[in-house]
Amino acid sequence: MTYAVEVSHLFFAYDGKVVLEDVSFKVPEGDFLAVIGPNGGGKSTLLKLMMGIEKPQKGEVRLFGRPPESSGVAIGYVPQETAQNSDFPVTVMDVVLMGLLRARRFRRFDQAQRRKALEALERVGMAPYASRRIGELSGGQRQRVLIARALVSDPKILMLDEPTASIDFVGQREIFELLARLGESMTIVVVSHDMTMVMGYAKHALYVNKTAVMHEVDAHTRYQVKRQLTGHEGHYCPADFWKDMSHSIECTEACLHE
Repeated sequence: MTYAVEVSHLFFAYDGKVVLEDVSFKVPEGDFLAVIGPNGGGKSTLLKLMMGIEKPQKGEVRLFGRPPESSGVAIGYVPQETAQNSDFPVTVMDVVLMGLLRARRFRRFDQAQRRKALEALERVGMAPYASRRIGELSGGQRQRVLIARALVSDPKILMLDEPTASIDFVGQREIFELLARLGESMTIVVVSHDMTMVMGYAKHALYVNKTAVMHEVDAHTRYQVKRQLTGHEGHYCPADFWKDMSHSIECTEACLHE
């Protein structure tokens, strides 16, 4: 089996304070991994370690069998969306082209690169907005643009940090449906605080709170979660959700082939 990510006996600390302790897990190529856990538990730090942005004090991280900085693997990264720079006068196309800055040979992007950016926007359903200013979009639309920026470099693995934070319920579901489609051709690793939504799409869940424990999310569980989410167009309280999940839902042919 080929592993997209291998983490072995990883330790990491900030200013002497241990954030992650003896963390080990493997992510198969083509997996959809949800990294969940409490705030301050080390989820975002672990993502940075997997990308090679941070270095572990002990242990190792490998992407497709090699250290992140020398793997040669294109990594798509989507940070948590904020509205801090939404008024900056750039277009949607400009934002996506930023994902090709390393590949730019001249001061201007050429037509081939612009076509590539437009194709990335088409994959996330945002091509009609290419000439719009980023600040004119909704939070969910801006997040799709950031995903397109990550896709334009043709990554083998897509890593996202809280992609549905500050997005309404319908927008959250649309983002995870998009990630599920993208997951058919690449590995997805997503940090999320929203276990209600993510459990309907992830194949594995990594619970991180200084240490880490991997759980498999079977097809029937994903089917049940999606069934419960259907029809809820507004706020769906997590307590009500898990109470509803305790009710029996028959396994159908669709579930078996999930």
